[in-house]
Amino acid sequence: MFKKGAHIILRYLLLAVLSLIFIFPIFYMVSLSFQSPQAIAKGYLFPDWELKNWNIVLSPSWLKSFQNALIITISSVISAVIISFPSAYIFSRYSFTGDKHIFFWLLMNRMTPASALLLPYLIIYLSIGLYNTITGVVLAYFIFNIPLGVWIFTSYMSSIPRELDEQAFVDGYGLFKFFKEIFIPICRPAISVVVFFVWYQTWSEMFIASIITRYDTMPLNARLFMLLDRSAMGADPGLSSAAGVLTCIPGLILLYWARMYLSKGFTLGRL
Repeated sequence: MFKKGAHIILRYLLLAVLSLIFIFPIFYMVSLSFQSPQAIAKGYLFPDWELKNWNIVLSPSWLKSFQNALIITISSVISAVIISFPSAYIFSRYSFTGDKHIFFWLLMNRMTPASALLLPYLIIYLSIGLYNTITGVVLAYFIFNIPLGVWIFTSYMSSIPRELDEQAFVDGYGLFKFFKEIFIPICRPAISVVVFFVWYQTWSEMFIASIITRYDTMPLNARLFMLLDRSAMGADPGLSSAAGVLTCIPGLILLYWARMYLSKGFTLGRL
């Protein structure tokens, strides 16, 4: 009995230590966002509730960057799901000439480093008028988001028996009705996983966006990247922390909303 109680205490103690390790960086970032430069210089751990950083981050110019980030991310998520879902259905249900080569090519695009694409993107966008546009940023992210969606959807759909499709078509379902009433509801966990990863990839990306946009269309993370670059030369880290906290809010909301579907999506199929 004593050993069992000690084991429980040790387990909860370990859980508390791990929670502290993961939560402390977030707590410190929030604390820095409410600190004055003098408090930061003295190394204070807790905030002194200085609102100057938040007044700057919530100014119209920064909120415009936040709006740009939302538009780019939501557009990327919707377009990735719309394009990758039917593409993955074809890969999971049909065999055709070059199907494995095309699938491998998609995965190779996903593994391409962003730095290798910057110069081609910049030259092409300057020549066709997509430089400094939200549309250009969304199209630039296609090379990462579409392969990711196809890969996850294909893995999940491959675990769904093909007999389900055949039975539905025998029962008189058309392709559109089959997708709407049967297949899409079954694939909701996979859709949630794709939405989560595409959102995370797009929202957190700052390197490409900082090159192909200017301040009027620059998303929040790209602007934060430029701010952090200046921070190395003496800019206020409190402002960077406030902007960092702002970037975390939409992701936490999305994670809370999709938490049930995410758990199913990670455990079902072959993900």
